[in-house]
Amino acid sequence: MRAFSVKKLNLLFNTMQKSDSLRIALIYVVICLTWIFLSDRLLFLFKNNLSEDVFQAVNSGKGFAFVIATGVLLFILIRKSSKQIVYNQNEYRELYESNPSPMWIYDPVSLKFVSVNETAISVYGYSKQEFLSMTIKDIRPIEDHVKLIKAINVGGKFKRSGIWKHIKKDGSFIHAEISSNRILFKGKDAVMVLARDHSSTMVSQDMLEKANMDLADDQKRLMDIQQLSKIAGWDYFLINRKLTISDEAFKIFGIEKGLVEPSYNLFLKFLHRDDQSRFLADAHATMVSGCDLDTMFRLFLGKNNVMHIRLLGKVEERDGKPYKIRGTMQDITEIKQIEHEKNLVSNENKKLGNIITKINNMVVIEDAESRITWVNKAFENFTGYTLDEIEGLRPSQFITNPVDEKQLDTINEAQKRFESFAVDLMNYTKNGEAYWVNIEFTPMFDDDQFIGYISIHNNITVRKEKEAEITEQNSVLKNIAWLSSHEIRRPAASILGLMDLIRNTNDVKEKEEYLAMLNDCTLHLDEIIHQINDTIYLKLSKAQQDEVLNSLYQ
Repeated sequence: MRAFSVKKLNLLFNTMQKSDSLRIALIYVVICLTWIFLSDRLLFLFKNNLSEDVFQAVNSGKGFAFVIATGVLLFILIRKSSKQIVYNQNEYRELYESNPSPMWIYDPVSLKFVSVNETAISVYGYSKQEFLSMTIKDIRPIEDHVKLIKAINVGGKFKRSGIWKHIKKDGSFIHAEISSNRILFKGKDAVMVLARDHSSTMVSQDMLEKANMDLADDQKRLMDIQQLSKIAGWDYFLINRKLTISDEAFKIFGIEKGLVEPSYNLFLKFLHRDDQSRFLADAHATMVSGCDLDTMFRLFLGKNNVMHIRLLGKVEERDGKPYKIRGTMQDITEIKQIEHEKNLVSNENKKLGNIITKINNMVVIEDAESRITWVNKAFENFTGYTLDEIEGLRPSQFITNPVDEKQLDTINEAQKRFESFAVDLMNYTKNGEAYWVNIEFTPMFDDDQFIGYISIHNNITVRKEKEAEITEQNSVLKNIAWLSSHEIRRPAASILGLMDLIRNTNDVKEKEEYLAMLNDCTLHLDEIIHQINDTIYLKLSKAQQDEVLNSLYQ
């Protein structure tokens, strides 16, 4: 019971401290009761010493004095309480108005702003009048409106709503941590909000997340590079000869991690015997002198399974003494195979190049756009053009004469189908001398991709000249044959007929007429023979003349 009374008294005392009205009332009650109790006792103590009139006057004056004293006391207490209330109000208003964080008060029903502090006006860029004409939804993106309504409807007088995205007047965004408290403002329910700017924190978090993502990407990229380039890390501790290798090393050797315990002695067992002495010499030099290790060797992992390895290492010291060698190993088997294949191809290309360079035929290589990329020495020597002069040019730009349309169409169609084809063309040397060539075009491919043509130029000038001579000779023989078969036949037939008439006539005059006609036919025949001789000697060479005359006289 006593504990309950003490608790009640403490509760009453705390309530009095918080409520000025109750405190003033209790003070007034205590003073009144104390005055009534003490004033009556004192008055009755002096009653026998006072007259009836004096006693009545003192008794009445006591009442007046009590009213006046208590009135003055109430005035002092109320005035002091009012000053404290005004002070508290000013203090709270100062805390609200001068708060370094944006604060506002809004109506929980209409969601309209009813008050904003100066920081909110400065941070968000809206004037006070603009704020008071807006709702709290106006400073949030549309996609957050549903979430906002749900957060408002969640119960509780004071709550933290977390970090929200807010829109400033200029359209930019800030991130604010929202704390709210339900209050009475001007006699109405309202919600006071404190918005602490977390934009810099969000930026830092975004930067941290981006840095972490970049770091993860770099780590994955490094692992991918190691896997693609077949590179692994290793550490060899000099004191206890312990060897540790990274997970990538197990992948390189195709061994499941945990099945084999890596060691330096195990490594030496797989080292190709032909490379052991060189490797041990390089490793000893690194351990003794501390120079960087860079060596290549082969590992014999089984029948038909020889792996080429490049080993790099650097000595690390501890307390001024060599402590371990840290390095990388790379499987370069494929690189060695490619180098071997390149060497084979290079040797073949050298042989082919020597053959092409030394042959007498002219060789030209063109790219897919028919531009010259290479010519051999035979081409340079015969045409007078060097590769430096014509590289990148098309043959039609400097060496060929215009081809006829039909021939051009044939060439274009063959090139469209990437076919092999041959063509006879008249070309010109650098000095302007004409020559005939038969060009054989062969398409070139690289991984099924057309890359151009290689062409062999055969000089057929002599053949073309011979063909022209034969054509001319045939034309002459054809003309002679026509003269022989037609022109000579008429006068010869006339001569034969006249000779027969002369033999069968005895008339002298008639014979004279026949002889005159015979003379005309003979002159005509002689003219035709001269014409044949002129054709032979004027249009044919000496060799052709002999050949034709021999054929005529046989």
